[in-house]
Amino acid sequence: MTESANWREVLGRIIQDTHQRQRIANALDINPVTLTRWANNTSTPRTQNLRQLLQALPEHSAAFMESLPDEVSKPFQDPEMMSVEVDTITISPLFYSRLVNAHCNLPSILRFSSLCDMILQQIIKHLDPHRVGLELTVVKCMPPSIGERCVAREKLPVGAPHPGIMNWSTALPFSV
Repeated sequence: MTESANWREVLGRIIQDTHQRQRIANALDINPVTLTRWANNTSTPRTQNLRQLLQALPEHSAAFMESLPDEVSKPFQDPEMMSVEVDTITISPLFYSRLVNAHCNLPSILRFSSLCDMILQQIIKHLDPHRVGLELTVVKCMPPSIGERCVAREKLPVGAPHPGIMNWSTALPFSV
């Protein structure tokens, strides 16, 4: 039995129960038919989906982990994905031009969030070009009152969060 057949067989046994299949599909935000395709080796899940599958089935994680290490770590081992090209190191002058243009032409009420979004998207493009999973958050804080702590007023999340973070509101240890 091959490694991929092993985890697919485990998944196939689990999703025979329609309630379990629907629960897992909801947790992964996919169609239940997709789970059946994975189990039947008709399609292959993305790495992020495999990680979410492990989290959705904690009682079966040991069985999955024994058969998944190559598939889960594939994006990190693929030399093509790990290579750094000159294009990913340099920032295009066009980006700077758009940034300065947005700064000069946007109304002040839109300026902060728009510039943050542009800059964060550029950072993600450089640090996570293959969308393996990177989350960046800018937290805008109110100045503290005397003797008080700084209060987060606004947070601007962007990126592909780690699969363990299903909700942006749980990404930070404090609320806005």
